[in-house]
Amino acid sequence: MTLQASDGFAFGWNAYSTYLQDDYRVTNRLTLNLGIRWEAESPRREIRNRQSDFNLKSLALDYAGQNGYPETLHDGNWFNFAPRVGFAYSLTRDSRTVVRGAYGVFYLTANTEEGQTNFTTGPWNRTYSFASLNSGVSFPITLRNGLPAMSFNDPFTLSLLTGVAWLPRTYPTGYMQQWNINIQRDIRGTLLQTGYSGTKGTHLRLTYDLNQVPVNLIGPGESQSRRPYPAVGGITATKSPVGGSTYHAVQSRFERRLSKGLSF
Repeated sequence: MTLQASDGFAFGWNAYSTYLQDDYRVTNRLTLNLGIRWEAESPRREIRNRQSDFNLKSLALDYAGQNGYPETLHDGNWFNFAPRVGFAYSLTRDSRTVVRGAYGVFYLTANTEEGQTNFTTGPWNRTYSFASLNSGVSFPITLRNGLPAMSFNDPFTLSLLTGVAWLPRTYPTGYMQQWNINIQRDIRGTLLQTGYSGTKGTHLRLTYDLNQVPVNLIGPGESQSRRPYPAVGGITATKSPVGGSTYHAVQSRFERRLSKGLSF
C-alpha cells in the first residue's frame, strides 16, 4: 500500500540558447552557411525538494536541499556549443548541377535523466506491506478493523522492498551529429538528386539496475545477500556517457515540376 503526499510534485528548469548565423557568398558558384549555437539548461528542481539520490558510499539517501546537499541532483553543463556548417556549389555555369552539404551538432535535454524513481523514493512517498497471518488464506486488512495506522511522521528507512536511484553528479550532455552531402541536377523541370546522410549519437542515456547479482555469483538459493548493495532492492542507475548510436543512408529523389505549382 502506498501513501503519497496529496500535493504531489512540481518541478521545472530553465533553458537558455542563442545563436549566430550568416550566409557568405564566396564566388558566383560557392555559397557558405556558417553558424554556431549555444545551449544550456539549469538542472531540474522540485519546489519542495522532493528528490533523492542514493549515496553509494554511505548507503543512504541524499535529499535535495538537505544536509548540505544541493537542490539539484546533478550539475549543469554551461559550455554546450553547437557548430552548423553548410555549402552549395554549382558545378556548371548554368547552375543546373549543384552539390550541397551540411554538418551540425544538436544537444539533447539533460533533465529527463533523473527519471521518476528520484521523485517516488523519500518520506513523501511511503510503501507499506502487510503480511497475512494465515499464509494468504485471508486478506491482512479488513473493513471491520479499518486501515492500519500510517503517517508521514513515521521514520523512513530503506529496506529490501525499496527501489532507489543513483545519478552521477557530473556527466556531459548527450548530443547528435548530423551530416549530409548530395548532388542535384535539373533537367528541363525534372529534378534528380542522390546523396548520403549520416547521424552519430554521443553521451546518450543508458539506464540499468546497478544492484544486480554479479554473473559469477548467480546460482540457486537466496540471492539478496549476493547483490552489491544487499540493504536495498533495485538501484536504477543512469549512466552516461556510454550510450551511442550511428546511422548511415543513401537517399535519392525524383521530382517533376509541372505547371501552376503541381509536382510529383
